[in-house]
Parts: sequence; C-alpha cells; structure tokens
Amino acid sequence: FLGSAASGLVRGAHCPILVVGENRPAQLPFKRVMAALDLSTISEKILAHAVGLTAPGGEVTVLSLYEYPLVSPNEHDVLPRYISKEEIKRYGEQHALRVQAIIDKVPHPGVTIKVEVMAKAPASQVILDVSQMTNPDLVVIGTSGHRAWHRMMIGSTAARVLNEATRPVLVVPF
Repeated sequence: FLGSAASGLVRGAHCPILVVGENRPAQLPFKRVMAALDLSTISEKILAHAVGLTAPGGEVTVLSLYEYPLVSPNEHDVLPRYISKEEIKRYGEQHALRVQAIIDKVPHPGVTIKVEVMAKAPASQVILDVSQMTNPDLVVIGTSGHRAWHRMMIGSTAARVLNEATRPVLVVPF
C-alpha cells in the first residue's frame, strides 16, 4: 500500500504524479509505455502525457476497455433479448473508433501507438494483468475529479493499480 504521504499527495494533486519505489524503479528513458483510456474527458490528457514521456522510437500501448449490455429491449416482444455476438463485435468496433479519434488528436511523431480494446472487467485487474504481460516501463492512468469525495477516495481503479503495480505509475488528475 502507498504510504500516507504518497497517498495524500496523489489524492490532492492538481498535476500528474509519478509513483516510483523500491519495488517499481523507473528506468529512463521510457521506451514502452502503457496508457489506460476510459474515453472520459481526461483520456486525451492521459495519452498526451504517455506520448510525451515516451522516448523517440518508443511505443505507447493504449489499453481501453468497453462494456456491453447483456440484454437489449426488443421493440416487438415483451421480454428483452440477449445481445448477439455480432452486436458485441460492433460495440468493440465502435469503441475502437472512439479510441482512434482520441489518438488522432494527440501528436505522436516518432512514437508508435498500439491499441488494445477489450471487453473485460474489472478495469483495475485488466490494467494490472496487461502490464504484467507486456512489461511496460511506465503505466499512465487517470483519476476521477477533485471534489471532496474524490479527494478521500482516489477511485477504486486508480487506487488498486497504484497499490498493486510492479512498475512506475503516472497518475494524471481529472
């Protein structure tokens, strides 16, 4: 777990905070960076920081997760129907297009961007699992807003990633 000073700093910061430590040393320059995007308004900022910290010739892996409903209302029947495999595929394709629109807004000369769009949850576990498999030099995530409640709770995804990550994590505030 993060110590009280580091935890308080991350909760109250209005600028990005890089969390490193004995068990997650920073190896500069960052050649492989993973950025977790949830398509919220902060996603472009997260990607810009990830690209800005990636060495020329390096790679940013954009990880974005999407959810789809299990059932859908049916206009002609009383009961809802299950979502088909084709509809699930379309949800993924639409999500990938939205991720690409964010990537297109962020200049990334000399940096390769790879996109991983998945229909999996919970987000914190997927971020941790993918970071273990891909072994990036840095993980970049965002937090929720800075209202009083959010200052007390960083957000379950960010808090878990910060507490369990084995590599440096850059936390970008909302």
